[in-house]
Amino acid sequence: MQNRKGLSDIVSTVLIILLVVAAIAIIGAIVLNVVNNAGTKVNSAVDCQTTVVNALSCNLGSNSASGVFTVASVGPNVKIASVTAYFTDASGVTLNSTTVSGNPALNTGTQIPSTLTNGKNATNMFVAATLAGSATACPGSTPISCS
Repeated sequence: MQNRKGLSDIVSTVLIILLVVAAIAIIGAIVLNVVNNAGTKVNSAVDCQTTVVNALSCNLGSNSASGVFTVASVGPNVKIASVTAYFTDASGVTLNSTTVSGNPALNTGTQIPSTLTNGKNATNMFVAATLAGSATACPGSTPISCS
């Protein structure tokens, strides 16, 4: 009787095939996760590009700053969760912000007032939208000067 301690060719081939299948499954799961996350970020970026909010005016009072902004356009199937008006000083430091949230206040074309108390040092104002669902904060509008 022979004492065979090695693996047969069939068993070793099956083991190699199982290892390759497991490696492909693991790598595939990682790649699919990365691709799906990238797709979500691309969709959010496109939604931000189709959503335009503009600062219209910024006026200084004796102890406050008040501004008006509008939602210029909203992409298809995009809902705005909120729009925040940021008041900044001459060096660009944000003094404070006020947020307006919810529809119908954020319909396209609606002019929305925003007031900052103790904002006498405000020199600029810009606005930025946050999209509903994804909570994506879109880049801010071009700053306007307060007068």
